[in-house]
Amino acid sequence: MMWDLVPFPFLFQVYQFVTRSLEKYLVDKGISPEVVRSALAERANMPCLAAETAHKLEALSKGDLFPKFVEAYSRPTIIVCGKEVDAEVDDAVFETNEERALWGAFLSVKNNIHPGIEVDDFIEISSELIQPLEDFFNEVFVMVEDERIRKNRLCLLKKIAVLPNGVADLSVLPGF
Repeated sequence: MMWDLVPFPFLFQVYQFVTRSLEKYLVDKGISPEVVRSALAERANMPCLAAETAHKLEALSKGDLFPKFVEAYSRPTIIVCGKEVDAEVDDAVFETNEERALWGAFLSVKNNIHPGIEVDDFIEISSELIQPLEDFFNEVFVMVEDERIRKNRLCLLKKIAVLPNGVADLSVLPGF
């Protein structure tokens, strides 16, 4: 949201009008409301990019990869929600191969993801995280008693959970 417009209420009203108009237009064009909200939540301040994102997300949502992609991001996001995670990941603290593999996959994708990335590129790049995340959650217990290990695991998941910021709010999509 464009909080820097708050000192100028009329600009915020214009911003809201444009965003709501674009939302209605995209829904009227047959794009699901959840997909439209997902795109607008992160890209409403760039209406053309938001509209393109909504169209592409709608098309991608009908593919086989999409539910796996949404689920892959949902688990880390849900786990770190409401938890204070402010440290950096320390790969020396990792205890399992699954943690190391997930960290490696994250490092591989993070530099290729930025707020202006096309959503289809984002999904393609992010797909590298699906299997490492699945392996991680099948083999690693995040909330262990050892505070150092727990915080390190939470920090790793937080870094993954924020990757969609600036692209789409996946939490409003079905399957999240």
